[in-house]
Amino acid sequence: MRYLSFGKNMLKDKGIHCRENRPGRWQVYFTHDGKQVHLQRDQNGHILKSEEAATHLMMYIDKNGYDPRVFGKDKSFQFDVAARTWAELTKKDTERWKERARFVEQLFVPSFGKLDIKTIKTIHIDQFIAHLQGKGFQPSYIRNILGDLRAFFRFNKKSIPDPPEFRKIETQEKVIRWLTMEEQDTVFQFLSKEHLPIFTFLRWYGCRLNEACGLLWENVFVEKGYLSLSTVVNRDGELKPFTKKKQLKIRPIIPEVEWIFDSPNGSEFVFTHKGKPYNSFTLYRLWKCANVKAHQKFDIPVINVYCATRHSFATQRLQLGFELSEVSAALGHASVEMTKRYAQYSQEKLAQVIRGIHTPFIDVQKPKLLEHKGDSKDEQFPR
Repeated sequence: MRYLSFGKNMLKDKGIHCRENRPGRWQVYFTHDGKQVHLQRDQNGHILKSEEAATHLMMYIDKNGYDPRVFGKDKSFQFDVAARTWAELTKKDTERWKERARFVEQLFVPSFGKLDIKTIKTIHIDQFIAHLQGKGFQPSYIRNILGDLRAFFRFNKKSIPDPPEFRKIETQEKVIRWLTMEEQDTVFQFLSKEHLPIFTFLRWYGCRLNEACGLLWENVFVEKGYLSLSTVVNRDGELKPFTKKKQLKIRPIIPEVEWIFDSPNGSEFVFTHKGKPYNSFTLYRLWKCANVKAHQKFDIPVINVYCATRHSFATQRLQLGFELSEVSAALGHASVEMTKRYAQYSQEKLAQVIRGIHTPFIDVQKPKLLEHKGDSKDEQFPR
């Protein structure tokens, strides 16, 4: 104790002090980079309950120096600070940044608060999932939320030596809604002539809505017979220099859409509405209006424009007999696995299997249950 008392007095001369700020609670304080630092816990996170513990901490700081990260004073690793920083830095990388920011403020921060992101474990993620389930969220929505949380940890992977694991959320695959070519033709009758170019393009190329909205004249090469889908317009009408998968998509200019590129409109965008590029909200609204009219007059199913174009494109091509790999390439899918979900809607071959049409001994006509060999009942039904 005499040694510790001598050491404490020596450290005071170096500007490192301690005091009992309340009964049974000690504090070490000093100046670092021109700012006053107050510590109530040692380098291992233990509360300073005695003068001896405070003196040991003073000696530790004198020997090793003060590192804010060791004592949790570096707020950049607090979850609330790190999550908000991540949402802001990735703002330009995703169309969903507003939803992502909402997840951060309404779900992530209230659950993880000021926890050090390096200390968050799998059990914390499990507790968060249970919290979401307790709020009555659907599994598909929970999966979307966890997708963003997982993206946050990937963003900070260099700072987190042991990131938490995310358990798989099982969800029922949704039924894909789509239109036949004839049903599309019917809805097109109710679209304004002004909007036919972009909807025609979506119908024939099956691309994402924002890719069609972001098509630039500089990426259309009529003489060479191809175009490039390499930019998108987000929901706010802003041009982004990359697609969802950051893939350059080169597509041929087919005869069915050549008329679209006959007369430039004076804008950098191929498709414009009221002098501005279309965005996905506008396309959803315009399609719904036409689709509802087609439904009222011809009983055409009412589905959203994404299903009516991209989903319909995929399903129609598979029903026409194109290979999965071919349709996958046209859609720009990262793998054929993503395209397989459309294959189950090609019902013609499956119907043949179910009916057994290809089995030679099956008579598809109504079977004759009784053979009439005579006119008398005795002959028909022998005893």
